[in-house]
Parts: sequence; C-alpha cells; structure tokens
Amino acid sequence: MKLIVWLGNPWEHYENTRHNAGFLAIDAFAQNQWHERSMSTDRNAEWYKGGSHGVSYILAKPQTFM
Repeated sequence: MKLIVWLGNPWEHYENTRHNAGFLAIDAFAQNQWHERSMSTDRNAEWYKGGSHGVSYILAKPQTFM
C-alpha cells in the first residue's frame, strides 16, 4: 500500500485557485482512474482509498492550513 499526500487549503475561498492545485489533481485522479474508491474524513484529512494496476493507494488531502 502506498500513501500519497497532496497539499492545498481546506477553506472554500481557495477552492478553485492555484493554492488548491494538489486537491484538484487528487480529485481528478481518483475520479478518472479508479472504478472502486471510498472517500472519508478522519483525523483532519479527507482521503480516498482504492487501487490501480494491482497496487493499493491512500490519497490524502489534509484539512489543516499549510
């Protein structure tokens, strides 16, 4: 299993700005690459758990400011 953490700011003010490029990328990757995925919020992070090509991944979006 691999953990990949993408950076961004959780506030709505930054939602579609360059400050959230990491969050936009993680959402697009999880949506386009995985047929099965789950999204949860736990321990100050949103995360996707899924897999691709036989490898399991956790993709995390920290919900604290940088």
